[in-house]
Amino acid sequence: MNNNILLLFPIINVIVTGLFAGVVLRQYLRRHRVYQLFWAIALFMAFFATLTYVVMILVHPASDIGVLFFRIYYILGVDFCLAWPRQHCAGGKRSDNTHLSGRTVGAERAGCIPHRFHQR
Repeated sequence: MNNNILLLFPIINVIVTGLFAGVVLRQYLRRHRVYQLFWAIALFMAFFATLTYVVMILVHPASDIGVLFFRIYYILGVDFCLAWPRQHCAGGKRSDNTHLSGRTVGAERAGCIPHRFHQR
């Protein structure tokens, strides 16, 4: 298994997501829009999730510490980032121009997103 190829795209993702999260956080600090704060938090969670993925690949995914990093990656990347900004940015209401992807509906059924946020 070639670790260089496995790490190429995650490292690019870490850099781009970190920069984007910093830009959105800086916008929030200037404008104080609540939705920018929620997006900055979600982007930083995606940043840390991808960073834990990179560390997991470096320490070997099947090792004990690799399993720990995978769990952190999964919690940050899948459970929280999936629909967390959507839940708060819509103010608890689903607008007509917002559609639910299959993954969001699956997260809703799994209990990650309260069903009341997606009722019309």
